Amino acid sequence: MTDPAPIAIPNILFVDVQTSGLYMRGESIDSNQQPWAPYISAMQCNGSGQVINYFAAFIKPEGRMVKGGALDKHGIDHKTCSRVGIPESRALGILSDMLKVGPFESQMKVVTYGDMDKMVLASLFARFAISLSKPSSAFDKLWLTRPFTTFVDIQKPYAQQICKLQSEVETSTDYRWPRFEEACETILGRAPTDRRDSLQDMLLLKDMYFELDRRGFFPEVQAA
Repeated sequence: MTDPAPIAIPNILFVDVQTSGLYMRGESIDSNQQPWAPYISAMQCNGSGQVINYFAAFIKPEGRMVKGGALDKHGIDHKTCSRVGIPESRALGILSDMLKVGPFESQMKVVTYGDMDKMVLASLFARFAISLSKPSSAFDKLWLTRPFTTFVDIQKPYAQQICKLQSEVETSTDYRWPRFEEACETILGRAPTDRRDSLQDMLLLKDMYFELDRRGFFPEVQAA
């Protein structure tokens, strides 16, 4: 029998969230006007790319809807979530537990494509705290301000600098933010298949991170 490979403590958490709409920076983080997440997925890895844990789930809507633009993008509606989803509090608990697998003082990178996933999840933690009659910031240290945690957004500036796509705003001198598919094709030389799902997207996000790391894009990324 082959001995199992040793498992190192994970220090990278890849997160992919499908939302009901766009995060609204003009609203407070704990506002019920902020979007919710009908689908949450996360993958733990160590620095060598070994997958330690993977979690993905539809989330029960609890009376909430998915806006038309978001529905057109990912196709997840509130009816599907009602049938197969789990309570949001359980998903948030699993997510926070995935950040607590090592010593509390251990460095952790949370990798997303775009910063909206980070803020939508922060809003969900804030609203969950309020539902328990706690201050909205009660769970910030589980996510938004967790010590020794660095949030890495692959989309900007990294994919933005590599893809060099012309802005759709004529007066802008900045490159536009590439879509996930565009970044995959430019950085990895392959795009998601037509029958894409969250696991495929998560593995592509992971591959983009480690490809950019191989190219030396992250020497400056240090947790505060």
